Amino acid sequence: MSNYTRCEKCGEFGDIGHKCAPEWEVAIDGEDYDIRKSFGCDAEVAVLKYMERFFAELDYPEEAEVWVRKPGDTEWQKFDVTVWAVPEFTVAKKE
Repeated sequence: MSNYTRCEKCGEFGDIGHKCAPEWEVAIDGEDYDIRKSFGCDAEVAVLKYMERFFAELDYPEEAEVWVRKPGDTEWQKFDVTVWAVPEFTVAKKE
């Protein structure tokens, strides 16, 4: 039986009992009504994980201004994020 699962707190896959990365508050354009939690070793990683988790289905390319701060802070750090489509290839042998 595997102990590899998704953490209920941070959403990362890992062994049961892993230590979550630091928590951040993240929002698109600093909208106070839609502040979500994200986790990362720094602000940039927290923004990337937030976008990957909640906005992976955006049209490509898409740009967004994302704000991030540590819980309890009043000042936001601001990042421009561009979402790019990743090419995917399949191969089928021709007869």
